Amino acid sequence: MKIVLIALLVTASIYSTNAGTTRTICEREEGDISCPSGYVINIQKAFYGRTDTAACPGGNVFTTSCSSSGSHAIITDACQGQQSCSLSASNSVFGDPCVRTYKYIQVKYECIGKALTTRTICEREEGDITCPSGYVINIQKAFYGRTDTAACPGGNVFTTSCSSSGSHAIITHACQGQQSCSLSASNSVFGDPCVRTYKYIQVKYECIGPGNPVPRVKVVCERSTGAINCGSGKRIGVLDAFYGRANKLVCAENNIQDTDCRATESFSGIRSACYGHQTCNLSASNQVYGDPCRGIHKYIKVTYVCYDP
Repeated sequence: MKIVLIALLVTASIYSTNAGTTRTICEREEGDISCPSGYVINIQKAFYGRTDTAACPGGNVFTTSCSSSGSHAIITDACQGQQSCSLSASNSVFGDPCVRTYKYIQVKYECIGKALTTRTICEREEGDITCPSGYVINIQKAFYGRTDTAACPGGNVFTTSCSSSGSHAIITHACQGQQSCSLSASNSVFGDPCVRTYKYIQVKYECIGPGNPVPRVKVVCERSTGAINCGSGKRIGVLDAFYGRANKLVCAENNIQDTDCRATESFSGIRSACYGHQTCNLSASNQVYGDPCRGIHKYIKVTYVCYDP
């Protein structure tokens, strides 16, 4: 999905705090997020909907408690790790989480030094990602497939536009927040997104020191419960969350066919339960979130940070 840009500063606003910068883009308008040269965007919070009456005044407001369930993921995919990105505050992009209410995009982000490392592992090979002692891996981008002819030469290349749909989630689950991790560039792990084309894993990441909030991942398999605990003095910031299934490896069982299903309201439900709290409890149940893919074993996956309030 391509998100286009025309910067309209009359209805879009930017303000900064010590904890980051907040960018608001009103419905039916477009705008951009940008960092100075040598810095990239790190998304802390993002949604399309409405949570107060102050932002983007002048339109109908029937609710101040609505957020498009997939909006955080769409915005993160467009902006995370980029120097700049373009966003369109439109129902055609995000869906309409609250009909007849004037909505907006709101993104809280920071600009971090661009010290990204790219690791490429060719098909049928294994490799490691490692950070120095005291640092952990923060994934910016990751895929298994092929996007150019330069990486991993020497094999058949019938396309340079293929990526395994669940590969980012699999790599993130293996590496995010770890000092090191091992990866196998294999169709048996990721599936085969382009038959007869020689593929590779490619990961863009940074090593984050103890002074930075490190994104973490919590998984709770269906019919189980789990908790997120940030410890005394810290609060939970939810970056992404869903109940469903995004790949075949997490919480694996025999009846896994659909690997792309998410309960539509699961992000907002998990965020409401956890955001701003020191701890939260999660129950991976159809009774809580509905059943987005009947007969398929599902799970909760939450990507979060622990931050100072």
